[in-house]
Amino acid sequence: MPTPPAPQASRALRLLAALSVSILTLGSAQAQTPPANLPVLEQQVRTNPTPENQLALGRAYLEAARYRDAQRLFEAVISRDYTSFDAHFGLGQALFALGDLIGARFEFSQLVNLAPERLEAHYNLGVVLARAGQSEAAEAAFTRAIEVGRDKAAPDALASAYRSLADLQRARGAYADAATNYREALTRTPGDVALSLDLAESLFRAESSAAPATGQGAAPATNQPAGQTATSPAGAAAALPYAYAVLSKDPGNVRAASLIADIYASQNLLARGLRELDAAVQAAPLEADKARLLLKRGELLVAAGREREALTAYQGAAQLDRSNAEARYQYGRLLLKTGQTARALEEFSAAVQAAPQRPEPLLGLAGAQEAAGQLDAARASAERAAGLTQDPAIREAADLIAGRVAYRRGQYAAALAKLRPLAARSGSAEVQLWTGLAAYAVKDYAGAVSALEAAAKADPSALVQANLGAAYLAAGRYNEAEATLSGVVAAAPRNAEAWYNLGWALRNLGRDAEARTAFRTSLNLGYARAKGALGN
Repeated sequence: MPTPPAPQASRALRLLAALSVSILTLGSAQAQTPPANLPVLEQQVRTNPTPENQLALGRAYLEAARYRDAQRLFEAVISRDYTSFDAHFGLGQALFALGDLIGARFEFSQLVNLAPERLEAHYNLGVVLARAGQSEAAEAAFTRAIEVGRDKAAPDALASAYRSLADLQRARGAYADAATNYREALTRTPGDVALSLDLAESLFRAESSAAPATGQGAAPATNQPAGQTATSPAGAAAALPYAYAVLSKDPGNVRAASLIADIYASQNLLARGLRELDAAVQAAPLEADKARLLLKRGELLVAAGREREALTAYQGAAQLDRSNAEARYQYGRLLLKTGQTARALEEFSAAVQAAPQRPEPLLGLAGAQEAAGQLDAARASAERAAGLTQDPAIREAADLIAGRVAYRRGQYAAALAKLRPLAARSGSAEVQLWTGLAAYAVKDYAGAVSALEAAAKADPSALVQANLGAAYLAAGRYNEAEATLSGVVAAAPRNAEAWYNLGWALRNLGRDAEARTAFRTSLNLGYARAKGALGN
């Protein structure tokens, strides 16, 4: 039964982005002062522990990152005057810095009750809620902060509220809403580079997500590169001015150039996008930034199916910044795909060293080790990857590698025990294929047919069909074996093993002359076992 080659590493190393929100410190009734003299303030509290002196010392402790001491002072003030806005505000800051989100949420909730007209009360409550993963409640808090501060808050404070609301909306894919709020923030802080690019990206993504799917009533498809989402010209027109405003002042800006390249690629103008990236590479002053731009170049070339050029881009990125885990990973992935296993091992190993807590480089390394025949190492790398995450896709990929390794070692029952649970919950053609191979190897032909039929439904490739035909034959389902294997040899006439199996299907159907022709073809193609079948 044909065994497929070791599969390629294909899961992109994707690094997660954190929400860019932080506690406002500008809501206190106190004016900004030079750095406090802690010994003087501490002496004042000892000799005259008034709420005012305690608040001043508490704020000084905050500035000095002595959060427990700050907590103690603010709690002391609250015990004497529960309505003190500054005390609740400072205590909320201290608890947030200490990672006590429950306590911080309580304090900022008290602020909302004590001073519902204050933007920073609602805003800081939103920050705590966002950090706690309560995005819907955080959006409501930021929205309320905007409502109460729209006509009276300082522009930068109001911009923070708009920006934080937009960050949450963008995170859940509400790009049009995010763009509206980024624009409001930018109006209040003109020239902010990050905001300009946040707005440009949201305008671009809003059009991408709104593009109609191909189908009845949809616009005709273009020759869009695989993996690149089409965006309407209106989306490009809306986003490009903001991105170019940044790039014109900073020609090597990685984020601006990358976004512009993405937009041009979405308009089937890949060459123009690549030229923008090339210009930015020349302008970028830091080698690390040049590497990130080459990484984007490789990504777009892969999406366009131009993998040989992508190899060059990834190689350049890896050479410019040896610590760039993404560049090393992507370079290794393409090296493995093109059969350069030894070099792929080097790149994946470097990626693991650069990002030891990321599971994807370890999975890539496991795939390369498997391809190199380093089966124990492959299994160990896969297990390490699975131990770094709860992501079901990564854990499934790690289990698949473990199952393949067991199969390659001839431990077919162990392989089936690892693979069958995966097949029960996965529609992956690869999972079903290897499950079918393991079932066939332990002579569970009905199980092999079931898994390989599922694989063929997801991926009707010649390899899957050849294995399905062999399983039909072993299960005594000769008509289905003949039909399937006839299709295989028609598509791949030099598949000697498929011709051999077709011969047995035909012989079991009583079509001996056709069977002998199939066996003879198999023998002529170099399959020695066919000689014995011809002698029968």
